[in-house]
Amino acid sequence: MKERLPLPKGVPRTLRFESVCFDVIPLGDGRLAFAYYQGKLRVVVKRRTIDELREEAERIATAILNADTAAKSMTADDSRIFVSATETLAPFKVPLDAAARILRDAAQLVGGVERVVEACRFFNSAGADTRAATTAVVVAAFIRDLSASGVTQLYLKPMEADLKKFAEKFPSMFAAVRATEMSDWLRDMPVGLRRRRNLRDKLVALFNWARDNGYLPDGLRTEAEKIKRPNVKRKAPAIYTPEELDLLLVQAAQPADPKIGRADYTDFIPFITIGAFAGLRVSEIQALEWKHVHWKDGVIEVGEEHKTGYRLVPIQPNLMSWLAPYREHMGKVCKQVRPDHVMRRLGDRAGLPVGGRRYNNALRHSFVTYRVAVTKNMPLVSGESGHSVAELRKSYNRASLESAGTKWFSMSRDAGNVLQMPLLSMKRG
Repeated sequence: MKERLPLPKGVPRTLRFESVCFDVIPLGDGRLAFAYYQGKLRVVVKRRTIDELREEAERIATAILNADTAAKSMTADDSRIFVSATETLAPFKVPLDAAARILRDAAQLVGGVERVVEACRFFNSAGADTRAATTAVVVAAFIRDLSASGVTQLYLKPMEADLKKFAEKFPSMFAAVRATEMSDWLRDMPVGLRRRRNLRDKLVALFNWARDNGYLPDGLRTEAEKIKRPNVKRKAPAIYTPEELDLLLVQAAQPADPKIGRADYTDFIPFITIGAFAGLRVSEIQALEWKHVHWKDGVIEVGEEHKTGYRLVPIQPNLMSWLAPYREHMGKVCKQVRPDHVMRRLGDRAGLPVGGRRYNNALRHSFVTYRVAVTKNMPLVSGESGHSVAELRKSYNRASLESAGTKWFSMSRDAGNVLQMPLLSMKRG
């Protein structure tokens, strides 16, 4: 028989409350315990200090004494029910009073005792294969999947940074995060409504992915979808004037000068002009290769993997003049990993506020705005840009810019009426 550990100094051997007495048991980890029987079930109570143990012993002793008093007035039927309930719970090693509390909590969650079994059956069918994981694990898996799918760094990096903050805020089990908690977190952030809406959309993307990949029950609305989407007042997209674009192109055409730390960005001109005169998104230009520029047909092919889907964008005459020196090039059209950084540097040189979120995709916004103003043909521009006609009416219908649009689409590399730019020395890439 295993020898019992000695009791710490000052700890009594028993805890007595009227007719109820518990033996104090020292445990190997320093805690103290006592045991009692509830029906045929032996229950062990463990606490760190004798005061905590005494408090719990008094509570249980009081319950036992009360139950004993009640038992004296128990009918035969009451006794039968008590014994039957205790025996039913014996395989689960759950005391009768604890089982009653569990049933109460479950009934409150599902809207009544009669719905508890139904809810358990539904959970078992919907979430039987659900994988338990912390928020950090799910976020890391989501980011890996995004990276493997080939999304651009411009999309991936901000997504990863924001979701890592989310994982730090909610480090526990992913499936336990609730909409109310996330709403409070978003509301307490010192950011504007648009930024808050974008964060909410990222959470929705994460939770939808988690549901599709077994981290949440299938077929259920996610907690992220329950977060109210902030209502952001629509504003006209930020665009460049022809004069501002002129300054950007001039700066891009300047040769490198190590003495003043100026890098060579002449190979960045296709990025600027395709955005300005064909309206491709930053991510679309980053994925574009020269083989997608069909010179004879006069179109640029945008793949179906992009947001607007597959489309053929006409090469405007002025854009053809900018791209002509690259006709024999191969590979990526844009070789810069962070074109937004290059735009910021060129903007700094030209004295233009082109950095930051306000000017994200501003070249595309400029193209769409000026094309609508010049052509007055929204179905045509819808096909070129991938925007719906309804979106064009809401955000890009600025007829007062027709003269600026005419000037915009006359900005040719070899047209002296708008730009006086040195001929570039082009190399095959």
